[in-house]
Amino acid sequence: MLKTGLHMATIPYMLFRMIRGATRILGCCACSAALSLGGCSPDTESLSNDSAARGSGLPPSAAGGSAGTGGAGNPVSSAGISSGGGAPPDGGTSSSISGTASGGVAATRGGNSSTEPPRTHTRQKLEPADGHTLLFVGQDSGEIDDYAQAFGMPAGLMLYTNVWDGLGVLSPSDFGGYGWSDLSRWQNRSEQFALQVGMDLDHGQNCGSCGNCTRAGFLEQLAQGDGARVGLVHAIVKALRDTGRPVLLRVGYEFDGEICPGGFGKYPMAAYQRAFERVHDIVQDEHADRIALVWNAWAFQARDPGKAVGVAPWGWYPGDDVVDWIGLSVFPGFAAGDITEQYQTDKRRQLAEFAKQHGKPLMIAESTPRARFAPALGDAAWNGWYAGVFAYIEQSDAKAFSYINMNWEALPMWRGQGWGDTRVQGSAVAQKWQAAQRGDRFITSSPGLYQELGL
Repeated sequence: MLKTGLHMATIPYMLFRMIRGATRILGCCACSAALSLGGCSPDTESLSNDSAARGSGLPPSAAGGSAGTGGAGNPVSSAGISSGGGAPPDGGTSSSISGTASGGVAATRGGNSSTEPPRTHTRQKLEPADGHTLLFVGQDSGEIDDYAQAFGMPAGLMLYTNVWDGLGVLSPSDFGGYGWSDLSRWQNRSEQFALQVGMDLDHGQNCGSCGNCTRAGFLEQLAQGDGARVGLVHAIVKALRDTGRPVLLRVGYEFDGEICPGGFGKYPMAAYQRAFERVHDIVQDEHADRIALVWNAWAFQARDPGKAVGVAPWGWYPGDDVVDWIGLSVFPGFAAGDITEQYQTDKRRQLAEFAKQHGKPLMIAESTPRARFAPALGDAAWNGWYAGVFAYIEQSDAKAFSYINMNWEALPMWRGQGWGDTRVQGSAVAQKWQAAQRGDRFITSSPGLYQELGL
């Protein structure tokens, strides 16, 4: 029986939220003192509203921006977006990375790889040991199977769903040509592997600051405790819980993506934060102890370089008490020399710092090299994008890496947009990829996987 949202609107719950909000503001000030960032307010380009003050856990300095494309569950045009080619936090470029040999893989942790480095924070839900990274592959079910046949099962696979019909989890769907997401396909597999699920919170013209928005309003319904919306999220959480597998659930992923020209944010900040809290409480209600919640920023420059940069992602942060992981998306630009590349390099470094300051594991939640660095290009692709991403993983100690291994041109949504064919199996980078995933850094499916995740 589907639950209504009434129990969430009781006076005790409202008091709980008031206490939670006050705690975050105090935590923000403490964090700002530690970082010497001068206060609890978000970046100067942020909107001035109560959600920014209440959700910010204080960002590393620098103005932020946004641009948006999603995975299978977020059909957003992405022309002109640049990501800086997977550049590391030190501001270097993907083709010149300290400590990474040309064409090589940064697969060791430095020093004796058998010696575990000291942990720098309390271990979070589903977090592997320091110096190790879960390898996820997505985002089409058939393509995932093909990858597994070539390289073996990764540590996890990528799925998508949403809060208006639950497709992708409650029933199979290709979302009209974005790639098949089908939880049932993996139900009876014997291997130990995790699930990484992107959950959209609204559809239509998702925008936080644009005029003439046509969002359907599902985000606000969930935030306000609407019975139908809350009931559907309960159903999604139960379906994921009942698989018995570890799940990294990306709630309203890429929330800060630019959708309308000159605007920023898929979702309004305050409503997004409340909806995130709601999902957290539903996970608690369902005793879904193997589900960890991911705050996944897009954190990229505006699509049109001539327009003002939007806000940084920190204003959407719902608080340490409801977030388990920090995520970001990593895509290269469509052409070399994009003026936004340094911006995106900075944002990646800042997100790694943000995760460290908040004691949260960092994950690359979505990534693919696009046609510009397609695997068929061999060393040019490896040195131009893959090596930079692996260097960033090493330098930031990212605990999960999600790679979209897919022939984008075969899917109607993505055809002709420059995404290309990013499948590594049988490609000119296959050997280097295989060497990377078999190194000390990356975790793939194994009989001891769940134990590695503290289960």
